Amino acid sequence: MCVRKIIVSVALRKLLLEPLTINVMRLICIAMIFVLSLPAMSQPLQPLESNRKGVEILRKSLKAYGGQGAIDSMRLAFKMHNSRNISRGQSLAAHRPFEPYFAYYDFMIDRPRGIEWEARKSSIAGFVFENNIIYKNGKAINYDPLLKQYSEFNGNSIANSMTYLPHNIIITALRAPLSVRYIGDQLLGKDDVYCITYSTGNNLDNVFIDKKTHYIVKLQRMSAGTAGEELNEFFFKNHRKVGRLAIPESTDVVRHSSVYGSITNNYAFFDFAPDFTIDTSWLRAPSDYKLADYSYRKNFEVRQLAKDIYLLENITNSRGQWSYNVLFVVMDEYVLVAEAPLNSATTDRVLAKIKEVAPDKPVKYLVQSHHHDDHLGGIRSYIAEGTTIITTANNVDLIQKMAKVSFNAFPDRLAQNPKAPVIETIRNKKHVIKDQNHEVVIRYWSQPTRQ
Repeated sequence: MCVRKIIVSVALRKLLLEPLTINVMRLICIAMIFVLSLPAMSQPLQPLESNRKGVEILRKSLKAYGGQGAIDSMRLAFKMHNSRNISRGQSLAAHRPFEPYFAYYDFMIDRPRGIEWEARKSSIAGFVFENNIIYKNGKAINYDPLLKQYSEFNGNSIANSMTYLPHNIIITALRAPLSVRYIGDQLLGKDDVYCITYSTGNNLDNVFIDKKTHYIVKLQRMSAGTAGEELNEFFFKNHRKVGRLAIPESTDVVRHSSVYGSITNNYAFFDFAPDFTIDTSWLRAPSDYKLADYSYRKNFEVRQLAKDIYLLENITNSRGQWSYNVLFVVMDEYVLVAEAPLNSATTDRVLAKIKEVAPDKPVKYLVQSHHHDDHLGGIRSYIAEGTTIITTANNVDLIQKMAKVSFNAFPDRLAQNPKAPVIETIRNKKHVIKDQNHEVVIRYWSQPTRQ
């Protein structure tokens, strides 16, 4: 297996929601389609009664998981293992089958003192990552044993994860009680379940709750990402009591996408230790660690590298370890760009900056180096511009699929004005774009990578 990238060398010769906003209306429309797509259930109630019953079922489920008091006083340690799961977004391959990745986690949660600790070890696409992260009252410190450095950031609590602590699904739904609807009863495998729908942010969720135990059996989440509108399904298995809380022993997560197909990952949880107390000495950095310093990064701005060659630096205004840059060249009559990171909104900001430099020149070419979603996610806005995409033959099918995905709820520019992508592939390891005063040489480079 090889990672295929392109190197560019440039030679110059001279919901709780506001009343019925547009987004809410879109979510309601999706909800109707989503509900109609479910297996047949009992006759739905009127909206007010449906809301009342849905909220009542959610409250019973929260109680079954241990109740708000048990959640707020949680002191718990456990391990999570997701060996041989599939990484589609950072895979060595652009197409199925995607290779697996390995990850191991240790979690320790001390809710009364607002302290949490997470140790991660993972390997993906030949890269090895290791992090120890301390969370305390909304702040976090990330210790990197490989780089011997640490960084501080505003961190999300690991105790809010719904993957291994599904009671958070109930809490999330009850934060937007007016969106809650009881849809009906259903037989899900061997389980007789209630089905409840609710919306939060840009997501639409269906949650299936066992009528006997009041534990969550399945969550369906409809969301929009770089690969279009996707359905993610979470299956929670073998709940057990750990102290006062109910916790599943495993969770299967299935992601359904028109671009990537269906991919299943499994998370197993074990070695539960209730009443665990975190050692506060872990809050201090080891003496041989240095504070990571990325203050040299400027905000998103244009830097001229040479005549007609520009770099858009730090396009997300990142102050962390990872940031993205975009190169562009102003040719005689048009602009050539390298890379389309992250998403359509990011590309729209990039295009606005390019047009400040070259207001009267169209973006004629985009050089797309490889298929990873953080580098390819903004490609739809270039397709909407009518930009010709230069890439390898291996990426053509993926780009064509990304151009066709639906964005009904939150349409980007390509969804509003669909068009087919224009693609040129590199042949014979080299592609040249030139005019009277400029020459851009694009080379096709492969490097063997360990499985």
